[in-house]
Amino acid sequence: MKKKILIVLSLLLAFIAQAKEITIVIRGIKPSNTGYTEVITREPDTLSVIPGRGVENIYVTLRDSCGHVMEYYCVPATWEDCLSVVSPSLPNSYTLEIRDDRGVIYTKED
Repeated sequence: MKKKILIVLSLLLAFIAQAKEITIVIRGIKPSNTGYTEVITREPDTLSVIPGRGVENIYVTLRDSCGHVMEYYCVPATWEDCLSVVSPSLPNSYTLEIRDDRGVIYTKED
């Protein structure tokens, strides 16, 4: 019995260790200089989103390879905080998409 529990726990820990966390920092206090929403890559797993003028919401969607939505967030553009998106390690790929009220700004496939 103990052997079975140890095997299940080790598989579960291996799955959790493979999941990758992507941090999305929304900087809503100061709008973008260009007037359009900008996404800047800070580190391999950190994205900064600077909303454009007149943008009210930022939408973050994580989809699997079949197009099914795994995570979805809608935050106000004036929000000033971090958003953590955990991308599971699946045999298939996933797509991270960031949109504002005007359309898609950033897409990353992994």
